Amino acid sequence: MLIKVQVTEDEKYDFDTSALDVSEAEAVERVCGCTYTEWWQQLEDGSATAYKALVWTLRKPENPDLRFSEVKFPIGQLKIEIVPDPTPPPSGDTND
Repeated sequence: MLIKVQVTEDEKYDFDTSALDVSEAEAVERVCGCTYTEWWQQLEDGSATAYKALVWTLRKPENPDLRFSEVKFPIGQLKIEIVPDPTPPPSGDTND
């Protein structure tokens, strides 16, 4: 699944959830105090902590020493768009 995340006007990411490493998922579980699956539900529910964990995960590749407590951003500017997976064409019998 691809998620387009806009933290601010100048900070945008395309987040491919299938590329998330298990160690990154474990780190999210630690800071959020929930399972990886629950984290996704919290994102859908609008949890500020879940949003912060998402931004932290997106910023870590550029700043590996970034601590969760150091993550700051204007929450009102955060935009998250889930890009649906392409739907395969319907299968069926054709009489060509």
